[in-house]
Amino acid sequence: MAFSWFSRKQPADKEAKEELSNLLGIVRTMKDDLEDVRNGRQGTSPDQAEKQEDKNNLSQKTVNPFSEEGEKVLQARDKAGGGRAGNPFGVISRPSNTPSPNDSQSQPLKYSLSGLTPEGGEVLTDRPGKNHQALWMWIIVALMFVIIAGGVFYFFSQRNQMETEDPSLLPDTTSIPKNAEEPATQDLPYALDKPNYISFNTETVSLEDIRKTLSQAALRMKAGNIVQPIEFLVTDQNNNPLAFNRFAFLLTLDLAPDVAALANENFSLYMYNDDGRARLGLALTFRDAPAAVLALAKTETALPYAFQNLILEPNISVSKITPFRSSAYNQVAVRFANVSADQNVSFDYALAGNQWFIGTSKNTLRAILDINKK
Repeated sequence: MAFSWFSRKQPADKEAKEELSNLLGIVRTMKDDLEDVRNGRQGTSPDQAEKQEDKNNLSQKTVNPFSEEGEKVLQARDKAGGGRAGNPFGVISRPSNTPSPNDSQSQPLKYSLSGLTPEGGEVLTDRPGKNHQALWMWIIVALMFVIIAGGVFYFFSQRNQMETEDPSLLPDTTSIPKNAEEPATQDLPYALDKPNYISFNTETVSLEDIRKTLSQAALRMKAGNIVQPIEFLVTDQNNNPLAFNRFAFLLTLDLAPDVAALANENFSLYMYNDDGRARLGLALTFRDAPAAVLALAKTETALPYAFQNLILEPNISVSKITPFRSSAYNQVAVRFANVSADQNVSFDYALAGNQWFIGTSKNTLRAILDINKK
C-alpha cells in the first residue's frame, strides 16, 4: 500500500519539477561562461547544452527513492557524480570544522591582542615598567632629602658665624677678676706647669737690656692675665744655663762676697702679677746652709739695696740700710723689709733647708713658697 500511495502523487510532483528544471536550464549567466573558459571550453554547443540540461534536470529532480523510477534516478546521479555514493534523502553532509594541518589560515593564533599568550605558557602584558617608576620615585625622594639637609646645614652654619662675628655675643673679658683662674681655652704666653726659658747675650747685654727684656715678659704675663708665678730659666746666647754669680754680675747685684761664695750656680727667676704689678723673685740653693744663715744675718740690712735692680719700676728708690722684721707663712719663718708702701714694694726672704727664696713683695714670696711646696 505504501508504494501505491507514492505512485498516485508522483505525476503531479514530477510535472512541477520538470517545469522548474526547464526554466533553470534556459538561464545562463556570465559566471557559467567564466567557468567554461577556466575549464578550457570556449563555447557550448546546443547538443551539449541539452545534454547538460538533462544532467542538471536529472540531478535536480526529486524523486521517491522507494520507487523504480527513483532508484534509476539515483543510480544516474551516482554515475554523474563520479561514482560517489549519493545520499538517498537528498541531504548534503556538512564539511568538518576540523582544520587541515596544512592550512596555515586555519591554525589558531598563538597570540592575541590583549593578554598575549606564547606557547611557553607565560602571559605577556603591555604594561609600563613599574620597576623604573619605583626607581625614579626613590631618586626624587633622595634628592629632596639632600636638598633639605643642605639647607638646614647652611642655616645653622650661617647662624653660628653671625653669632661669632657679633661682638655683643662674645664674653666680656674686662670683668674677669684679677685673681680668677685662667681660662683653659686661651693661649697663654708662658707655661704654668714647667719652667720657661729667657735668654741673654752675655757678651753684649747691658743692664738696661736685661730690664727691658724682663719688662716685656711682664707685659705679656699681664696681657695673658696669668695670676700664678711664672718660672724662668736664664740661659746665654748658646742656650746654656747661666750661673747665678754670672747673672748677678750682669744685673749688677751688690751682693756680699760671703753670701755670693756660698750660692750654687743653678737658680730660678720668678715673675708674679701682684695686683696688676709685675714683681720678681729668686730661688737659690746654698752649699752650706748654716754658714749661709750666719752670712745673711751679718748683711741683712743691706740686702734690699743689693737687689734693687730686681724692682722693674724706675722711680722707686731704695735705702742702703733697711731694717727687717720677722713673720711666718705656712710654718715657714719669713724676714721682710718695707721699701715702698705706696708701690707695694718690699724685700721678703725665707730659708728652708739649703734653699733661699726671695720676693720683692709679700705676695710674691708667698706665691713662690706655694709653688715650690707642691
